[in-house]
Amino acid sequence: MLENENVPITEEDATLLALGIHTDTGSLTFEATTPRDADALAYCLRMGASQKVLAEYVNPSLTAEQREVIARGMTDVVKTTVEGITVSRVHVECEEYSPGMATCAKEVLDLTDSDVLFMAVSYVHGKKNPYRHVSVIGRAKPVKTVDLGALLKTHLNGGGHPKAASAAFRMDQEISSSSSLEAFRASGDVEGILDELVRRVCVEQVPPERKARDVMRHSRHVVAATPEMTMAEVGEFLDVHDHRACPVISGEGILVGVVSVTEVDVATIKGQLDRPVSGYMKLRSAVTPNTPVSECERILVEQGEGCIPVVANYDEPRRQWRMEGLVTRATILKTHEYYRRNRLRSRNGGGLLAERDGDKAAPKVTVNPEVFFDSEMLGLAENTKTVPEADDSVADAGA
Repeated sequence: MLENENVPITEEDATLLALGIHTDTGSLTFEATTPRDADALAYCLRMGASQKVLAEYVNPSLTAEQREVIARGMTDVVKTTVEGITVSRVHVECEEYSPGMATCAKEVLDLTDSDVLFMAVSYVHGKKNPYRHVSVIGRAKPVKTVDLGALLKTHLNGGGHPKAASAAFRMDQEISSSSSLEAFRASGDVEGILDELVRRVCVEQVPPERKARDVMRHSRHVVAATPEMTMAEVGEFLDVHDHRACPVISGEGILVGVVSVTEVDVATIKGQLDRPVSGYMKLRSAVTPNTPVSECERILVEQGEGCIPVVANYDEPRRQWRMEGLVTRATILKTHEYYRRNRLRSRNGGGLLAERDGDKAAPKVTVNPEVFFDSEMLGLAENTKTVPEADDSVADAGA
């Protein structure tokens, strides 16, 4: 509006406005950020906003009080995980008012690996008629259905954005009788207020988590090697199908292992490309169709796996496992909103993928009916099983 009306502003004004935009939008990273925010920030820079001042105040150094609050927050945090979403709460009592608590909440959110955090900071105010003042700060990562602004506005007369909101109140003040938080507030139970907020997020705003069966590639569409193949054949097989890893399936349709380009590289270095894949394949982890996607993602990240077999007859001995499907890094990526949105745009002729010239079409995969199979879904376990690695002595023989 200032730009449209040709209202002149000073460099100091532009700097203050730019600081407000950075704070309100998380430096243009919050989910609610719009192109108008970026345009407004660009206008402030054109009007002489000081980058030196912005650098100093957008990410200021933590004070001793802030570091103490963050340390206590990490120690006392209470986590609740529902449908793969971790909702945490923590109450920090201070002797007096301390500025910058919103920064502390953001740090605790990141350092505790939480998806949603409610941090209450309370202190006793006043000498003649002392009362306890409480600030509840809510911060959330990009969880699509979580709206902290609406939650705190409805129940604590607070406000803010869907992913960054707050509310401040005196514990001796009454609130609307329609709020179930009144009893906690009347009794001075700050933890009770936080627990109720966590409960409401878990019940009202956390969507059901997808399972491995919802994202896996069905066994009919999975390329697989056989135990009789040599490492040279496996390397060529992976290269032809443009895969980094694939399961190894026996002639009877039993899952016997997983082999990746890493094992092929090792065999190449050792000069053992003529050895059978059975000497190099491994089977570190397997999941059931009911395993949450978040657990599959954790295995892929922490164990460095390229793919995870989904086993139907999970409760049976390992030597009888039959693969129901396969979860890969690509299938996990497709569950994330940003990836899905860009895939959709690329299919419609726009977006990041369509802008790359000269991209080759994905190679057509020919399915070998002798390698693929369908297995019935039998008694499924809910957890994840980690099995010992195969003995490498065969691969190392003669090295």
